Formats: sequence, structure tokens, C-alpha cells
Amino acid sequence: MEIKLSISTMGRTTEIHIFKDPTSPTNYKEFTLSCTRGGKEQKYIIAPAELQEIFKAVHSARIPPYVGREIGLDGESYELTFGESWERTSYSWWMRAGADWEPLEEIAGMVLSLAQRYTGALYI
Repeated sequence: MEIKLSISTMGRTTEIHIFKDPTSPTNYKEFTLSCTRGGKEQKYIIAPAELQEIFKAVHSARIPPYVGREIGLDGESYELTFGESWERTSYSWWMRAGADWEPLEEIAGMVLSLAQRYTGALYI
């Protein structure tokens, strides 16, 4: 499974991507954490054990496909994508995900915390 979180605020976008890198000689044993901000990418190797809580949250989430929320002009917008290969699902929201999408906000927070732990950067 791949997870990608994009956070956009004031014209800047941060992307955090968790995936299995096909070019890595150990790609079936480890994941890659890629963090990109301002065109600069940092990559880290992540053991699957570090991702267990995130994957558990993704697999247990029950989320309606659309909730009809308002959007704004300032603040943060989020896009969270899950999938593998050709099968992907993306959810986008502005500022807060809302009650029906609360699991998405929690997963995004977990992904962001993981990236912050590795990079030391705040990202927002």
C-alpha cells in the first residue's frame, strides 16, 4: 500500500509519500518515506513495523465517499491518497475534515508526525 499526503498553504505544497521503492534492493522488506517541500526531497527507509498503526487505521476506517464541505481561500488544504498500482482513492478537504471524515484527519496527522520525526521539520 502507498499513502500520499499533500498539504497546501499560502502557495506552498508539502508532499509526504510512503511507498515501496521498486529500485531499492530491499523493496519488499522496507518502505520509503519521501518528504518534499519547496522542491527539495528527502528520503528515508522505514521498517514496516513503524507503519503498523498507520496501516491499521487506514484498513479500519469507514469513510463516506463525499460529504459536501465548504472551501475557503486561505488556510490549509489537504489531499490524502491511498492505493497501489492502478487502484487509488483520494480525499481532499480544506482546514478540517469534518466529523464523517475524522478518520482521514487522524491518518493525515499520523503521517505528518512520522515525517516530522524523521526530518525534524514542522511542514506546516
